[in-house]
Amino acid sequence: MKRMNIILLLLAMCISLLSNGPVQAQSLRLDIGLSDTTYYVCQSIWLDAILTNISEDTVRIFGFEFPGGDLLNIVLTDESGDTLRPGFPGAFLVDWQGVLLYPKETYYETFDLTYIFVYQGPVPGNPAFQQPPSLAAGRYEVYAEYPAGESKLSTPKLTFEVVEPTGAEREAFGLYVEAYRSRKRKDDSLAVQQLNKLVTDYPKSVYAEKAYLRLHKDDELLEKCPDSGYHRRLRGRIDKLSEEEKQRFLQKVIKEHPNTRSARFAEQLLRLRY
Repeated sequence: MKRMNIILLLLAMCISLLSNGPVQAQSLRLDIGLSDTTYYVCQSIWLDAILTNISEDTVRIFGFEFPGGDLLNIVLTDESGDTLRPGFPGAFLVDWQGVLLYPKETYYETFDLTYIFVYQGPVPGNPAFQQPPSLAAGRYEVYAEYPAGESKLSTPKLTFEVVEPTGAEREAFGLYVEAYRSRKRKDDSLAVQQLNKLVTDYPKSVYAEKAYLRLHKDDELLEKCPDSGYHRRLRGRIDKLSEEEKQRFLQKVIKEHPNTRSARFAEQLLRLRY
């Protein structure tokens, strides 16, 4: 028994040394992507970020925070060339215990640029005239950096444009704005009515995912908007399930919503090792 305990201790030490060594730039590749090149005002702009282990060794990462405490740096510039400051930098996901990536494996996250770069706090003045947070209409460039060892990984720049909604999307946006103002006036019952009308009358609207989120309708959000980045919340949905229930739920998401963000998160949750 004593011999077995010694062997297990040595094995644990080896694993710790293997997985907690410094991550160097040559070990990882950082990629980013956008689903579209044009977005409406106040629409979620999901920036997908992928870290790939391109080395022949197992590495430990800490989500999109480097062990030294540096966050993934997303750099967004407007058409005037001005760099926007994050209004809510705490939006980055961190796996404090670390995640093991075997060779060629990836770690995936997605970030709503509208949420990160727009101030979310109260706006002075009459609440009835407040608008939901949004990037202003115009053209933008975005790239990302990630610290690795003593250097940084950097991605090419992506461009996209934000425009005013038109047609049915303009009507859906109007309902979303009304609901936002109702909530600011603390008239939650009216806000719920307006959001329900939005998802009923405009179920395919780009604003539907925000409405489902604020209505706390997680099942409808998954069914109607499987490509929403809000499905990063799947981890919270499975926390209280048994291991068998987790497996069944995540496999169902992958089968019913292939090639979507919800499926990517489900696949990752099935695979991750801590």
